[in-house]
Amino acid sequence: MRFDDYAELLRWTAASIQVERSGAPPPVDASLRGLGLSSTGFVDSICNYARRFFTMVGQVQRIDAESRRRGYRRRPGRGAAQQLYRTNAA
Repeated sequence: MRFDDYAELLRWTAASIQVERSGAPPPVDASLRGLGLSSTGFVDSICNYARRFFTMVGQVQRIDAESRRRGYRRRPGRGAAQQLYRTNAA
């Protein structure tokens, strides 16, 4: 992701969080679409990061792989990742 795209994503995220309380969100950021992310899920994951992901964030298969590498029986953040990365979820 280019820096300019990242900066625009940050601006869009801030606007979405402010608007979430008052009405319709701004148009979906192109970066989210390009990454296959749900705009609603993305904003929710930012606002509720600690409750959704605990120690890991990423695509489901990466959370599974890292959980195996760490010897975890449970896969923290897997459910949230399935919702957020819905087009890439396994």
